[in-house]
Amino acid sequence: MLLKLCSTCSDQPPPERALYIRVVTAELERLHSHLLWAGVAAKLIGFKTMFMSCFAIREIILNALEAISGNRVNYAMNCVGGVNRDLPDPSLVLRAVDAMEKEISRSIIPIFTTNRIVKTRCNGIGVLTTEQALSCGVVGPVS
Repeated sequence: MLLKLCSTCSDQPPPERALYIRVVTAELERLHSHLLWAGVAAKLIGFKTMFMSCFAIREIILNALEAISGNRVNYAMNCVGGVNRDLPDPSLVLRAVDAMEKEISRSIIPIFTTNRIVKTRCNGIGVLTTEQALSCGVVGPVS
């Protein structure tokens, strides 16, 4: 169903449903992004199985985004004052999130947090001493 949920008057706030749809789309994109980079990190440490697991879960999200917007990358959901379309099937999003949550809890989190290979390859990486940070002029949250 294509329904433009926009307030065309600048004095009126966007419809409440449009705000929810924006959040759903943005959160799915955020999860997609995290899984993309978790998969890339796994690949870079030589853990190809974890790479494939991350990308398989990522595919669930991409399928949900495609069902919502018709696209897997550029969703074109937001417009001034709301969103361009309604969610065609909100239960699809819930099913995708449930499936993703189960798979992440079952495989991704335990492996990234307890696996001996992951711990060995990541231990001590990216650690700066105070002296190193000062000599490099490091600023921000690492200082």
